[in-house]
Amino acid sequence: MPVPSREPFISTRALGTIGMLCSPMLYFASLFFSQNPDAPNPNQIYACLFAVLYLSGAMAAATAMRRLRVTGSGTGPAVLYTVQMIGLLLAMMSDFMEFTAPGLRQTAFFFTADMLAGAKLGLKSARIYDAYLAASAETDAKGYYEIKISAGGARFDYAGFTFKYSRGLAALELHPADGSLSESYPAATGGVENFVMLAYGIADAEGASKNARYRSNYYGGTLILRYIIAPPGQDPNDFARMLASGSEIVVTLTPVSSLSDGNNFSRAFEIRKKVENSSIGEFYVCNVPIGRYDISVKQADGKPLRLKQKNPTDSVFGIQPTDTTESAQLIFNPLSADAKTAVASRGNWTDLEIIVERP
Repeated sequence: MPVPSREPFISTRALGTIGMLCSPMLYFASLFFSQNPDAPNPNQIYACLFAVLYLSGAMAAATAMRRLRVTGSGTGPAVLYTVQMIGLLLAMMSDFMEFTAPGLRQTAFFFTADMLAGAKLGLKSARIYDAYLAASAETDAKGYYEIKISAGGARFDYAGFTFKYSRGLAALELHPADGSLSESYPAATGGVENFVMLAYGIADAEGASKNARYRSNYYGGTLILRYIIAPPGQDPNDFARMLASGSEIVVTLTPVSSLSDGNNFSRAFEIRKKVENSSIGEFYVCNVPIGRYDISVKQADGKPLRLKQKNPTDSVFGIQPTDTTESAQLIFNPLSADAKTAVASRGNWTDLEIIVERP
């Protein structure tokens, strides 16, 4: 007499329904990450809850397809199903631990930055495809901070401080006191990371060795002077505003304020550049300490040259006046005023471009 087959505890149709209902949960999880990138718990808890629901649906759908032999029968599909279920189960356990005991594996960082209050620092860790689990903190009146590290580990995303710079606001990046940041800080052990504020210096030594002109490799500002060279052997007076090949440009930068880190600075810079017979009439002055300067550009014989600001345009930063044959006040141009955009251990100043020509 045939033995009737036993119905599974959860029918295949029910498993498919669970998979369909839970499939949008990944969207809700990523929505919490994107709308609250810096929010600590409880928003992280809600995001992890949606992730658990999504993974539950994925497990249900995989089981239903296995019962229907969608991938066929035999050893190969069975092994594939087992590996898939183990991976989903491990991911679910990680998110479930974050949901049920968010403080279980979180450790504090501590920070001193020359008694710098109001600095913003953020960590992030990769979670759920391209979504991120993030945490942030702001330094207190004594310059200390504490950040909770998400389960698994995290790395620094930003570290910056917004300050009043001449006629506007600028976000100044912070530099790790020991010179480098770890690629990952494990939640199980945590760590200590001290930062300092620098008005100039090399932010990325390796990057600077590969591209000495790239602005983000330095904490100081970058000045670019561009000019047009008269054809060799020709009288430059026949070519309006062009510079003669072989002539020399003398740039003088005289500080008129303290530096962005609060230190007094009175040393003037004089940079000399020979105009060479080249198709590229430009030169870079990199890693200039951040402050306010008077700038003058002349020929070696003392004759003045005309300065015209090219970039930035319509900004409170740059040179004032923007078109002059006399000296001008120079203010470097920040990438932004938002401290959360100051990438940790990277310069946060964009190029200041000036056109130099004969009056």
